[in-house]
Order: sequence, then structure tokens, then C-alpha cells
Amino acid sequence: LLNSLIGNELDLQGIATGRAMAISPADPSVGMLAGIICDSTSIAGQRLGQLNLQSIWNEPESRFDFAVRNQLNGLSNINLNGYLRPSDKALSAEASLNRLNLGYAAPFLDGLFRDFGGFLSGKIHVGGSLEDLQIRSEDLEITQGGAILDYTQVFYTLEGPVSLTEKMLSFNPLRMSDGKGGTGEITGGILLHDFKYFTLDTHVQVNGMQVLHLGYGDNSTFWGDIFADGKVDVGGTLDDVDLTIDMTTVGEGNFHIPLDGTSSASSRNFLTFKEPELNLSEDPYDEIIGRTQAGKRHRGTDINLWLRVQATPSVKAFIDIGDNTLNGRGNGLMDIETHTKEGGFTINGDYTLREGSFHFTTLSSLVNRDFTIRDGSAVRFNGDIMNTDLDVDGVYTTKAPLSNLIADSTSVSRRTVECGIHITEKLSEPQVKLSINIPDLDPTTQGLVESALNTEDKVQKQFVYLLVANNFLPTEDSGVTNASGSLYGSVANIMAGQLSSILQKLDIPLDLGLNYQGNDIFDVALSTQLFWGRVVVNGNIGNRRYYAGAGNTQEITGDLDVEIKLDKPGTLRLNLFSHSADQYTSYLDNSQRNGAGLVYQREFDTFKGLFQSIFQPSKYQEEKAKIPEKVQLTLDEDGKTHPLEDE
Repeated sequence: LLNSLIGNELDLQGIATGRAMAISPADPSVGMLAGIICDSTSIAGQRLGQLNLQSIWNEPESRFDFAVRNQLNGLSNINLNGYLRPSDKALSAEASLNRLNLGYAAPFLDGLFRDFGGFLSGKIHVGGSLEDLQIRSEDLEITQGGAILDYTQVFYTLEGPVSLTEKMLSFNPLRMSDGKGGTGEITGGILLHDFKYFTLDTHVQVNGMQVLHLGYGDNSTFWGDIFADGKVDVGGTLDDVDLTIDMTTVGEGNFHIPLDGTSSASSRNFLTFKEPELNLSEDPYDEIIGRTQAGKRHRGTDINLWLRVQATPSVKAFIDIGDNTLNGRGNGLMDIETHTKEGGFTINGDYTLREGSFHFTTLSSLVNRDFTIRDGSAVRFNGDIMNTDLDVDGVYTTKAPLSNLIADSTSVSRRTVECGIHITEKLSEPQVKLSINIPDLDPTTQGLVESALNTEDKVQKQFVYLLVANNFLPTEDSGVTNASGSLYGSVANIMAGQLSSILQKLDIPLDLGLNYQGNDIFDVALSTQLFWGRVVVNGNIGNRRYYAGAGNTQEITGDLDVEIKLDKPGTLRLNLFSHSADQYTSYLDNSQRNGAGLVYQREFDTFKGLFQSIFQPSKYQEEKAKIPEKVQLTLDEDGKTHPLEDE
């Protein structure tokens, strides 16, 4: 019955039994006599137990004496006693609180906190006239408090002393923890304005605390996990909160900015239809109830955020563009402003990348390539995220033979090829410049490569083909006309990419590559580490005949290297190899070359140690085996040194 008058936010539940009588003779003896017991009482879903309300008329003092008590699990959480004197409207009351559940206040904080709970203990005194009540608290303290900050989805525990007056609820201070080693402190409080309206004047200092724990879909503007040092100033009202944050990131973290929802199309109808106004009479009682419920109805909390963050390389930043993701680590000072009511989001500042990558996906996820971001690349934010300036250099490294690119039949061995991409201008209209670099070429071959890539159109074609097929597209100058071979190469590389992706998802440490080189050349590239890194396998295996004729009947060819650590530190290693013939072994029989070798490797801190180990091995071992008998420890306080025992 009460919920229909005060709204359903408190969700009052219980069954009342007792007697109440309202008396209204001539002033000033107006009041109510009551003796009510309410069983199974609950507020906002939190049990209050049996609630006992008593009110009697005290004839000698000409006042109403009242008392409120509850019983829950054998404990009285509320013990309120006081009186109201109608003649001068004087009120005096004292409430003793013993682990009162803070969850009863959760409806008033809905939209700002979730899972709000804990216990409040202490005493509260209220006195004075009804027009000018004075409030003071005694030994008031929060224990086992906790809540999830709705905007960041981080759970914090709260404990500490508080004080209450008619002007302010003060934190003196409250201790915070995120349960992951981070700590903080809350000072300030909530201004009560004689309980007419509330405003926030709260200050939070955090040390290594988690300040963001948003998953994908929790926030359309940004999401991630961040730990930081810094301060937070909270102002505004409970319905319209202002957050001013100054933070420096610490520890490992991630921060995502999705671009899918940053822009939207809008449309407008040329014709609009207006319903005629109807004057309907409303029952006065229904109108009163409707206004009461509308006034009590919670409208949610609007958050206005001003965030200044000093980003460090420990936090990995992501810009998600559909299936393609730019990520990196770096340094930067950024100012972020967002308003939940208007839905606006702006970001300003410079972010310099130290490392990172750009995951490029195309052809319905059949082609996946990772470009490595070069150190020094920068992103400059200018308010609207789509107005961001880019200066990003990335490189994708692969291996391909040069025979498809230049007219050189000896260039069949696979060379390292760097596919570079330089992105500038605005994020909304980026300018992309492509480049192809093949390091460590001799001057003659370098000249042929530059001639084959002397226009932007040629570079673009070869760039795209290298991404798709990990090979060069045959040109007229190269003399390669086998188009089917190029097609087979593309299909082979797509298959290799899918197989490697499947192996990674299955936690199988194998990197697989398939490369069709034409002329009956089909290579399988393998790379893996086995037995906790003690065996390293690298190479590519084929089923071709490198040179026809000359009595060469070798069916299996390729390059295979196996390195085995024979001892735990890896000082002694066994190397097994099988290498195919190339243009530099034409004076041999062009057969596969196989072999094995032992490698012994030692590290020395000084040249003296190196020479002693060679010329005076016994003396070196003696000096190495020496253990210092005493270690000097310098104390910063007094500068004195004190010897420590051997242990």
C-alpha cells in the first residue's frame, strides 16, 4: 500500500499487525498513537526482520513519545527513541545503529552504484524545532562496505569513519581497495542542504587501483582494463554527476576505442502528422497519485566526465576498425571528455607509439596479416575521433623469390621482403603510401628491383599480391608466364594462414607456411619449439628437383635446422641441418647437403675471465668458486655499514 504513494523504488515489503489512531483536536495536540508490529519486513530486497513501531501520548510532558526497533537474526540494528512536542514543534531523537545494512539506501544511488552494501554502526542525534533541526553523529563508521561503480564496472571495498550533520555527510576518510592490490582514500562528502537536495563534494586519491573494467559492449565509446595513480574529484548532484579525473597509468592494461559506432546516418521526414489535442478530465485522486509517482520515479544518473590521463607503455591501446585492429604501446598525455546525457565524446592529445601492430583482415578473414608499427609513429587526437591526425609507419615482413619480379633465373631463393605502409592525414580520410624494400641486395640486383618497382601502380600491385600470396606477381620483364602457378601460390598461402590460425587456437606451438614457387617447387615452411624450448625446429621442406639433368635424382629438398640443447642452460648444443643446393653450390653435385655439429657456448663478463678460462682454467674455476665471507649493507638513514653473516 505504501509503495503506491511513495513509488516502487524502495520496494517496501512486510505484513503489519497492530493499532493506530490519529487525533486531531484543536491545536496543538495533533498527533498519532500507534502500536504496530511489521513482520517479514524488507527494503529494496534487503531483509529488515521484525519492525516494532510505538507511539504514545505523554500527558505530563504534553508530547508524543515514540520508539522504533527491529529484530533480525537476534540482533537489533535500529534502536530509535525520541519525542515530538506539538506546542513548540520540538523534536528530539537518538538512533543507535548496530550493523545497519547500507543496502537499504541502494535505490537512491541507482545509476551511480550497483551491488551497494555494507554496514553502518554508531549513534545519530536529532534535536531542535522542525523548521531548524540540528543533527550530529557519534562514532559513526562503515564496515565491510562495497559497491560497483556503474560507469567503470569496478568493484571497490569501503571502510572507515563518517560523520553526519544537517549540512553534510563527511568521509573522515574512507579507505578503498579494489581487491587486486590497489588502495585509495575518499575525503570530502555529500552536502545535504538541510535535506532539501543533495550535492557532491567528494575527492578520491588512488594508488595503483583499477579504474576501468569495461568489457566489449559495456560502453559504446571506450572499454578496457586500466590501473592508475591519481585523483578524482566528484561534484554535481546524485542525478547529474561531474567527474574530473587526473591519472597516470600503472601496471599492465588495455584501452579500446571502437570506431564502428562513431558516426551514424540521420534522416528527416518532409511530412509530419500531428495528433489533435484531446481535453480529457482526470479524477483528482488519480492526478495526485500520478504526480507523486512521477516525482519519486528515478530517472537514472547522468555522468559528465573530464579525464586527463598520462599514458605509459604498460597500457596497450587499441583502435578497433571492424575486424582490423591497430594496437600499440607508447607515451602520451590525453584529455577525454564525455557526457552520457548528450552522448558526446571528445579526445585531445598526442600519443607516441613505441611498439605495436596493425592486424589486417580481408577476403572474409581468409587473409590475415600483422603489420609491425615502427617506433616513433604518432597519433594526434583533435576532439572528434574521426578528426585524428595519423603519422604511422608499419611493416609486414615476408619471404619471396625475386624470379617473378626481375629477369634473373638465379634469383629463385626466397629473400626477406619488407612491405611498408605509411599512413598520414585524418582518420576520416587517411592518405596511404605503400613501399617495398628488399634488404641486403647487391647493386646489380638492387637496380633491377628498383626498375621493376619504378611507379606507384607497380608498387601497389606487388604490395597487394605479397599480402595475399607472399610472392611477387609475375611481370613481363621477369619472363614468367605461368599464371596457374601464381594461382596455386595464392591458394597455398591462404590455406597456410588458416591452418596456422587453427593451430594457435588449439595452443599447438607450430607456425606453418605453404609456398608454391612454380616449376614443380612446393615448399612447406615450419617453425616450432618443443620440449619446453629445448628443441628448436626451423626451415622449409619441398618435393622438387632443383636442377634438371646432370644426374640429379634428389626428390626431397629444402632447408631444415634442428637445434637441441644438451644441457639445461644451453651451453652445449647439437645442431642438425639439411640444406638444399643453390646458385652458390653449382660447382658441387647440386645435391642436398646434410650434416651435424656440436656448439659449445660460454659467456664471460670480462676479458680477464675469458683469458683465464683459456690459459689458466684451474685458477678461473677457483676464483669463480669463491664466496664472499661478508657483505656490506649500507643503511640510508645513518649512512653506516654493517656486516652480514654468510647466510
